[in-house]
Amino acid sequence: MWIGRRCPNWCGWLNRRSRGAIILLGVALFTSPCWCAWGGLVVHRQYLRWVVYTAEDREFFRHEREQYPEMGGVPSIARQLIAEMEPVQDPETAVRLHPDWAGVRFKNGEWIFGRGFDSHWISAGRGTLVLKDSRGRVRVFFGHVCGDNAGLNWYTPNTHRSLDAFDQEYFSSGMFREWTPDP
Repeated sequence: MWIGRRCPNWCGWLNRRSRGAIILLGVALFTSPCWCAWGGLVVHRQYLRWVVYTAEDREFFRHEREQYPEMGGVPSIARQLIAEMEPVQDPETAVRLHPDWAGVRFKNGEWIFGRGFDSHWISAGRGTLVLKDSRGRVRVFFGHVCGDNAGLNWYTPNTHRSLDAFDQEYFSSGMFREWTPDP
């Protein structure tokens, strides 16, 4: 009964407003952050699914995603990064050519560089980490990437002395699983 008594009051209030005021009120309501955030996320998600992601990505999401922790990783983004990283020969060049990548030289002279997409954000490659090291390996990991580049540029130099130590600690946590692309 409460709703029934209030509705005529609201309808009467709206009827007393000009058409311009009603349109302005409607625009304000439908463009507020509360309404737009959810709608915008849904639209963004569908845009990624049907425009950005490839058929391989959609197939991966349907059948292989559960093998990788934290629902991370996008195969097409990984393939693109592999192609970009293969010709680059050192971390300084990598960071100069691609400022959004991170590179580290260890105290023993070995190095690693790569690109990771934060799995806590809505970017297309979320949960993807691609790394190239001084041994010439380009590896792809899917999983929980915390922050852009997975802290490679700020965490790694202070805590690891070599590439082996980095591999042992970084990937033994279970937060990542290596993905090998089909040829």
